[in-house]
Amino acid sequence: MNKMIRAEFIMLLGEIKQYYLNYIFYNLGLVVMFVGIFYSFSDSNTSTGIVMLFGLITWQLCVSSVSYFTNVMQDEALMGTLEQIFMTRTSIFKLLSAKVFVTSLFDITKASLLFTICLFLFGIQNSLFSFGTRSFIAIPVIFIAVSGFYALGLFFAGLALFYKRIDSIIQIISYVLLFFTNITIAIDQLSPPMRVISNFIPITWVTMLLEYILYENHSIGVSLGYLLLRFAITIVLFVFVGLVGFIVSLKRAKDLGKLGHY
Repeated sequence: MNKMIRAEFIMLLGEIKQYYLNYIFYNLGLVVMFVGIFYSFSDSNTSTGIVMLFGLITWQLCVSSVSYFTNVMQDEALMGTLEQIFMTRTSIFKLLSAKVFVTSLFDITKASLLFTICLFLFGIQNSLFSFGTRSFIAIPVIFIAVSGFYALGLFFAGLALFYKRIDSIIQIISYVLLFFTNITIAIDQLSPPMRVISNFIPITWVTMLLEYILYENHSIGVSLGYLLLRFAITIVLFVFVGLVGFIVSLKRAKDLGKLGHY
């Protein structure tokens, strides 16, 4: 496992070195987008912008995680090495775990830098400091949500074994996660059908948990235990769907000989 992690780390450093200009402007684009969203959707009370910023960072990490395994499958298929990966003696889940570990460290570092830059561009750094240690509750909550999206990403990776290119599906999901999870639009402003969809997405409960804890906003009419339970249910659901979907898709792909096609 250590050798696989080291190999993935070396590959990532090589990729960053080779395509550093693209990485710089990609993240610059995120900063511009976050600033535009903040000034378009936030109200005059800058303290409430903290939850929006946490929500935007969560969105960026979750979109990256839900698409990661799909990108791996698509890239390996394009290079013609996908079938060899599944034929090795090493478990595919062990290989993917090594990739996720290295990628997660990089994404966390990038998200921390992005959060700090946006914090000062939004002019809400004093609001964050006023929360004291309560703001640290966001860290484990976001990490758990991201883990759930990594698991769900296995489901879409399974689809990629059959349909090869499913970037448009991931793109639609990214829009849903941004606009219908209480980040930009309050959940009580959504139509009933969209509210049902929103209730099954962990990011919705991340933002509601942070509102409840940071602002001590008890006006939403539910308890902290209820919010934690709903958050846990959505995470478990994502993990179940992701694992079962990937296992079923992989078995069918092997039976139909899809792994060697692109």
